[in-house]
Amino acid sequence: APDIYLYTADKLGVEPKKCIVFEDSTHGATAANKAGMFCIGLRNGFNEKQDLSMANMEIHGFKNINYNKLTIVKKFIIKVYWRRRGFSGRAAPCNDSDEAKMRIAKASGSCLPVCIWTILSIFILFQHSVASANEVTVIQSYNVKPYNDALKGFKKNCNCDVDRFIVSEITETDILRSIRKSEPDIVVAIGADALKKVRVIKTIPIVYLMILNPQSMVSGRTNIRGVSLNIAPRKQLRILRKAIPGLKTVGLIYNPDSTGYFVKKARTAADALGIKLFAKEIHNSKDLPALLKTMRGNVDAFWMLPDLTVVTTETIEFLFLFFLENRVPVITFSDKYLGMGALMSLNIDTFDVGRQAGEITRKILSGTSIEEFSNMDARNAVITINQTIADKLGISINEEILEKANVINCK
Repeated sequence: APDIYLYTADKLGVEPKKCIVFEDSTHGATAANKAGMFCIGLRNGFNEKQDLSMANMEIHGFKNINYNKLTIVKKFIIKVYWRRRGFSGRAAPCNDSDEAKMRIAKASGSCLPVCIWTILSIFILFQHSVASANEVTVIQSYNVKPYNDALKGFKKNCNCDVDRFIVSEITETDILRSIRKSEPDIVVAIGADALKKVRVIKTIPIVYLMILNPQSMVSGRTNIRGVSLNIAPRKQLRILRKAIPGLKTVGLIYNPDSTGYFVKKARTAADALGIKLFAKEIHNSKDLPALLKTMRGNVDAFWMLPDLTVVTTETIEFLFLFFLENRVPVITFSDKYLGMGALMSLNIDTFDVGRQAGEITRKILSGTSIEEFSNMDARNAVITINQTIADKLGISINEEILEKANVINCK
């Protein structure tokens, strides 16, 4: 029945024929039509079985309508209105000023153009607020603290509502089906397993985070950008140079297939900082003892990278014993190795990594193309120093670094 529409028009003091109704149901479209109002049938993805044939026209959401398009519609409505009142060409006062709107209302005794503009604005804003709830879908590898902290940081800076799915709790088919159904503006992958599941998507921007060496998964992909688990080599080397007085040569061992990309950037950074990088390639963990011996007498510190060929359960104890015996400090990527004899760990701030990814996502949602971003490293390092090892090796850590660092004592 059209009663509710007729009652509303009466309360507003507007003729039914000058009203626009947005409806998403069969009964609503029929009622609006019977009320003599112009009805726009709205398809929202959940009402495909509703018959909207009684509507004057159909739209499939406001997703592709932006402010500029809306302004054009407004100007067109006002121009048509004035032409119907006998104006033509430049005589029609169709600018955007409040004065023009008031002249329209006063001259006609009707607020049709203003009402149309207001209605469209309200519905655009309403639709945007509804759509924003589904604009970002987060796929998270595991429900663990580091990933959850990163998600908190992401939400802090993205300022958006998200739908989250945990890879370990749902099948790959269900993940992709959920993404296709919700049609998010952006997919966010937290962790390597999450990125592996969604990288098949090529039509939606994908922002990744909390991935150690993502190059092999994102190389050549124009719709994927994000933040790795690596701290920029230049930043790490600056910290090392400042923390350890007299540091000139830094040793490292790496597998080109896993950390070659990082070492390439490290070489460039070391040259710029005046540090010599004594780097040796490894392809099999069994070769580590021989390569460690090449470090003896040639390095002031050893930079232990998160390389699975170097850091294994079979090699890690031998590595630390070797450098302690040769009085060479080891700088590592995780606090857990401090208890084994490392001098310093440069760990990531997971919350801040999430914030970095949130900043990228927010800018993409605001209209910046994902292709304008570069894949980036974590910007902040959490420094932890084992004072016991520093004393044992006779190293006086720079006071400024000590003030910024977490200082512990592990034998």
